[in-house]
Amino acid sequence: MAKLAFISVNDVSAESLRLMSSSLQRKGHEVNLIFVKKYHIGLPAEKGDWIGVGEDGKEFRYGAGNHVSEKEMNLLLGLLEEINPDAIGCSVTGPLKMRTAEICRMIKDKFDVPIIWGGLEPTLDPEECLKFCDYACIGEGDQAILEVADRIDEKKPLVQVNNLAFMRDHKIVRNPLNKLVQDLDDLPFKDISPHHKYLIEDDSVIRDFDEINYSGKRVYFIHSARGCPFQCSYCGEDCLKRMYSHEKFLRRRSVESVIKELKHALQKIPYEEVQFWDEVFAIDRKWLIEFSEQYKKEINKPFFCYIIPETKTDNLELLHESGLARTCLGLQSGSKRINKDVFRRPWNEEAFLKTARRLKELHINYYVDTITYNPFENKEDLEETLRILREIPKPFELCVNKLYVMKNSEIEKMISSSKATISRKKRQMFDFYARLFWLTNTSEEHLRMIPFVKAVRLFRAFPTAFNPLVLKNLYKRFMRRK
Repeated sequence: MAKLAFISVNDVSAESLRLMSSSLQRKGHEVNLIFVKKYHIGLPAEKGDWIGVGEDGKEFRYGAGNHVSEKEMNLLLGLLEEINPDAIGCSVTGPLKMRTAEICRMIKDKFDVPIIWGGLEPTLDPEECLKFCDYACIGEGDQAILEVADRIDEKKPLVQVNNLAFMRDHKIVRNPLNKLVQDLDDLPFKDISPHHKYLIEDDSVIRDFDEINYSGKRVYFIHSARGCPFQCSYCGEDCLKRMYSHEKFLRRRSVESVIKELKHALQKIPYEEVQFWDEVFAIDRKWLIEFSEQYKKEINKPFFCYIIPETKTDNLELLHESGLARTCLGLQSGSKRINKDVFRRPWNEEAFLKTARRLKELHINYYVDTITYNPFENKEDLEETLRILREIPKPFELCVNKLYVMKNSEIEKMISSSKATISRKKRQMFDFYARLFWLTNTSEEHLRMIPFVKAVRLFRAFPTAFNPLVLKNLYKRFMRRK
């Protein structure tokens, strides 16, 4: 049977690789999963990263870890020599592309085995990714990876495996796509065993590595569905939806399957919380009713999921009864124009604010996601976002994100066709408003600082002189003295 090594950079969760590992093992193949560096949030931003703006006004990068040291690279090469795999697979996203590429360059210098990249980045931009790997898996790779392993076992070439792309005579060859897996219940539960798991970190190798998520906490991550009902222009789901336009894209597991996996995981890991990573969890009331009953009876632990702001909060009430403890409200922009014409996502201000208020009444914690540094935004759009943030009940968590433009996404095409750019003056405006946003999330009193900050010309001209966190702390001290 085939022996594969999967490498996951800055992500010990590695949901897709763990699922593929289970599928391969079910067929008798051997899989070794190597985690290279843990995920760390708050590291200084670098070019090409998914970047956020923190409460102190400084940029930081998501989905990243510290760079791989020379010793850690040698440890990885030694581990691969020990495992002696027939093929090496990596799951790659845009922000991690160059870090993964650096690792694969070193591997290719020492090992003569095929390197296969899968994930969103090879799907969106296979030609660029093939500069660093032998094969790029386009789309969902559940069936492709099984065929790869079978062909390796049979000593057959991989060039005829569906979903794979490769270079031939300096031109890209794209094989046909397999159909999407429609019956998600047929897939195995992800591989959470520490067997054949390794972590390379702090110049050492940890064998039988047993952490299963990037947070390091006792949380179990799970998908109950694949796909999304929406097609936001900045999201990879839009690209996948267009790729599989003739197939049923939004698919959901049965409640029975989800509960079985959670019970199975609980026997191995004493987790205290569940996080559902579905693009949108609350989309089918009939499914939710069955889920609520079974989840409370069989699992009964607090959970996180993504929801849709709705004018009617019936689904929210049901989720609350089930154990919803934390969620995300995706604002992205308070501007109707930006949401409709640029992001192409549904936006209902009344539903958003009503949902925020009800979450507060139900004592459900939530964070609000925003996307700015968008070349199509103007001052009026930013003011609309600021206005909505001011109206949300306090306190709430806030994420201020810089627009991350994925290769071949709809928004990249829009930017390219319009030649939209962010000038130095516009960037100054974004820097100013990103900091203003951080004055909206903690207390009603902090809102009083916004007119003051706007009136200070220095802050508009030099936004870096304005630190929201420092200003909040100064305000607290002033109020105490008062």
